[in-house]
Amino acid sequence: MIATASAERVLLSLPEIFFRQPKPASYNTLTTKTPARKLTPDKLRQQLRQQRRILPPGQQKQAAHTLTWRLAREPFFRRTRHLAAYLATDGEIDPGELLGIARRQGRRIYLPHLKSRTHMVFKIWGGNSHLVKNHFDIPEPAGPAHPARPVRQLDLILIPLVAFDRHGHRLGRGGGFYDRALAGLRQRKRLRRPWLVGLAHGLQEVDTLRTRFWDVPLDAVVTPTRVLYFHSRLRRR
Repeated sequence: MIATASAERVLLSLPEIFFRQPKPASYNTLTTKTPARKLTPDKLRQQLRQQRRILPPGQQKQAAHTLTWRLAREPFFRRTRHLAAYLATDGEIDPGELLGIARRQGRRIYLPHLKSRTHMVFKIWGGNSHLVKNHFDIPEPAGPAHPARPVRQLDLILIPLVAFDRHGHRLGRGGGFYDRALAGLRQRKRLRRPWLVGLAHGLQEVDTLRTRFWDVPLDAVVTPTRVLYFHSRLRRR
């Protein structure tokens, strides 16, 4: 916990102290808007997942570091005390470096936990605590030592995605876990709610995504090259 306002000012300044803007790298040339209108969601998923999987490990690492530098400077991250994120798989951009910074700064970290084959919650993760692989072979916190925190009581949720568009719509892997976990937020537009921020490689941007009534739009997307805001609540930073 942060004891004083002075300590808080020091804590919030840490990203700018420890990070220097990385030099432009070759992954920037991969940024492209994939034409999505003529593709089915499954075909689009297949195409973009393949594209991010073939990124070389060094390129993935540099992209994740640059994204960390960019995201750590954002006011919505600095104000966060309860942060939900994910462990990267399948070529997803890796927030691990950012989570390490957040933990050292005293923020609480939460990871997805599959409560059933259809529902997901966010459980606290201590960093060194034991993780158990779920039926998708993804490590997650489990057991009574890792209590879940209600979504509405989180400050920021960093969300993996397969594709995003300029309107803040997101295409996931197709399981619907995030859609169901975030469903209650559609009714909390004027109440306290977490910021929903997608993390992605630039190549995952598409022109337009098909939407469904149950979709919960993102507030922002962060890539290695930019931060995109979609709603007035986050533009007033």
